[in-house]
Amino acid sequence: MGPWRRVGCLTAVCVASLAGSASAASTWHTYTNAAGSRRYLLEVPPQKLRRPQLVIYLHGCGQSAADVAGSTGFSKAADEQGFIVAYPEQPAGGCWDWFHTADQHRGAGEPSIIAGITEEVARAERVNPRRISILGASAGAYMANIVAISYPDVYAATGILAGGPYSLGFDSTPDVSGQAIVAEMGPRARPVPVLVMQGTNDNVNPYAAGAAAVQQWLGAYDLLDDHAANDSVSRVPASVDTHPATGTPDPANGHTCDEPCAGGVLGLSSYPYSVAHYADAAGASLLDFWTIYGANHDYTGASGGSYTDATGPSMTDAALAFFRAHPLPAWR
Repeated sequence: MGPWRRVGCLTAVCVASLAGSASAASTWHTYTNAAGSRRYLLEVPPQKLRRPQLVIYLHGCGQSAADVAGSTGFSKAADEQGFIVAYPEQPAGGCWDWFHTADQHRGAGEPSIIAGITEEVARAERVNPRRISILGASAGAYMANIVAISYPDVYAATGILAGGPYSLGFDSTPDVSGQAIVAEMGPRARPVPVLVMQGTNDNVNPYAAGAAAVQQWLGAYDLLDDHAANDSVSRVPASVDTHPATGTPDPANGHTCDEPCAGGVLGLSSYPYSVAHYADAAGASLLDFWTIYGANHDYTGASGGSYTDATGPSMTDAALAFFRAHPLPAWR
């Protein structure tokens, strides 16, 4: 699920799109606008909440909607907790086109299609408009970040799992200052809360890319705070939680991954990890940066699909907790 498009399989090993398995509560739909068409898998639990939360999940390269629906645990959690998940899909296991400027802006290209899917589901299922969030892994993380920046009035929060900064690509250059984020948001600009999760051993999306996304967002928060780059929002975390590895190392009890996974080799229950919490001047939460020590380019705390690592921590649990804590402001 690497972020870079695999053209003719020249840049990386080809990964077949897995068919995966959808739950009994899932249905397929197709959305079309002037930018094109995408189908999406929709998980609506039998007993959904009256005004349910909506999560949009974007898969990585070489994956399918059904693959990630079954392996990440989002559909299972939705059925148990009463919220809704939609999985837009790139056809034939393709990559979201996050790396061209034509697909990095509001009202155009793939961001408009994903936002259209979001609006369609939100209207049909009468979701809580303050509880709509978007996340993705790898290429899906880059696109989820773009969509959240382009539509800050729609998405309460976003998750970047093994992704990187906005406006990075073949025909653009990211800026750590955060000015590109603020410019794209325009009159709708606001400090969108962001969850960033990155493995230190990622051999596809390097750790530096996740760290760059953190710094770019902190720069944007600083500009949004008082319209000046003056460190009014600190680039130093307000606090850092550390968590040791869990489980007695036992290779006999290990598991395998698409990428070499240390947790599986050692038989750990969870990698050691840290969570850096960043806040605004008033102490309100803005961004959580999870560093998972030893994890590769896999979705941790998941199994049964491509690019998964059963060793924790659970990216799904972390994302859901973050989204619950960050609804869209009531005044929006």
